[in-house]
This record gives sequence, structure tokens and C-alpha cells, in this order.
Amino acid sequence: MAFVLKENETILKETPSDYWMSIFGITLSQVRGHYTFTDQRIYFVGGFKDKEIPYSEIASIKKCAVGPIIPFVPTGIKVVMKDGTKHFLSVIGRAEIMAIIQKYMA
Repeated sequence: MAFVLKENETILKETPSDYWMSIFGITLSQVRGHYTFTDQRIYFVGGFKDKEIPYSEIASIKKCAVGPIIPFVPTGIKVVMKDGTKHFLSVIGRAEIMAIIQKYMA
């Protein structure tokens, strides 16, 4: 699936980065790809399935480390959704990305 802007949506930042898959709270699998941060959502293109994370459905975010089995790379952002789903983003410029997410969370 290709990223397509929605009506009245604006791109704020694009960056090559990683998405980390987690099982039972342990990050195990790195998916390389590309994030697009808009004023409405986070969109990740990489691997076999794209990820769309609407800001309005995010309950909280916090800094975290990522890496296989024992997380050690200090570039992670743990995104917890209102339904309890967790996403692990790994980005360069984490402070800037977290500021964008916090600004647009409902």
C-alpha cells in the first residue's frame, strides 16, 4: 500500500527509520522503512504491511530503548494506543518527533 494524503492533511516530517515488532513486551524484530508524520497521523511504509497510527487514538508516548531481545539503542518511542496496543518506533531526532506527536495527540 502506498502512502496517500487525506483531504486537508499536511506532511510535517518524513524520515527513514525503523519499526520494532514486539511479542510479550520484548522487542524482537526490526523492520526498516520510512515514516511520514502528518498533522493527523503517523504512517510507516516498510516490510510487508504498512502501519497507520492516528494521533487521535494515542493514549501516551514515552522514550524507550529498542533492539533485539535486550533493548539498548536509545532511539525508541513507545506509543501506547487507547485500546492498549503498543507500537515501538525508532527514529533519529527522537525529541523532535515526540514533540510533533504530543502536539497532535487528542
